[in-house]
Amino acid sequence: MDHRESMHQAHPEIESSVELEALLDSAFEKLGESERAPYVAKAEADMERYERESGAAKPKPKATAKPAAAPKGTDEAEAEAEAEEEAEAEADEGMEEEANEDEANEDDDEEEQGEDEDDDE
Repeated sequence: MDHRESMHQAHPEIESSVELEALLDSAFEKLGESERAPYVAKAEADMERYERESGAAKPKPKATAKPAAAPKGTDEAEAEAEAEEEAEAEADEGMEEEANEDEANEDDDEEEQGEDEDDDE
């Protein structure tokens, strides 16, 4: 008989599978290392089987678009580094534009607050 069934029979008041799982976890934690060994070995064997089976079933990765051809006289590493630098520069430009927009919005808000204060007077 599986431990889940025997635990459920020993504690019929527990209806929730979450509570039953917590009780099983607690019982497992109380076991000594030698008592846990068969369960740990079984879990490791199951993990190896899963990795073996899922690895065979994994689809092959799709081909990705090739980067632009490197300029003559450069190797692939240099071309890749240049592409990364360009991407970072573009990202930095985007962040600068956002920061400028935020500052402009803050200036507009301050001007509106100043106009509101003038109206109150």
